Amino acid sequence: MPEDDQQRAEAQRRIKEEELRAGIRKRPLLASIIAIILMLFGFLVVLGAILFLMGVGLVSSMIPGEIGGITAGITIGSGIILLLIGVVFFMTGIGLWKLRKWALYLVALPVVLYILLVIVGTVLTGNAVGFFLGMGMCASPVFIIALIFTIYFISIRKHFD
Repeated sequence: MPEDDQQRAEAQRRIKEEELRAGIRKRPLLASIIAIILMLFGFLVVLGAILFLMGVGLVSSMIPGEIGGITAGITIGSGIILLLIGVVFFMTGIGLWKLRKWALYLVALPVVLYILLVIVGTVLTGNAVGFFLGMGMCASPVFIIALIFTIYFISIRKHFD
């Protein structure tokens, strides 16, 4: 029976991909825009990380002794983390473009976490205005945009497999 379920799931996935290629199943416009932005941003971050890592060797060779080695180690670690972040952004963009549900969740997660942060901060401080001001001048518009994105992601989740 599990093999039948796997075959059925695979057949449904193939049908959805064929519908998408044929234009029967439309990709939401904003999801397409976000996917392109994520892929472009991810590419630029990866490119920047590679250039950063190349520069680390040059700079660390100019610093003498043990301090140069420590500095190089810290900056190489930072460059690798930056490289991984860029790859995650790029892969998330590809996942959104291909309408993968995991990519939708990965994009929505920071937005939902921000909304929860504002709610918890408001409850803990007892003052929504003070909390918004503490978060910076544009916290209120960011919160409203985050709510709009969350509602949008919930409304388009049926397009994702």
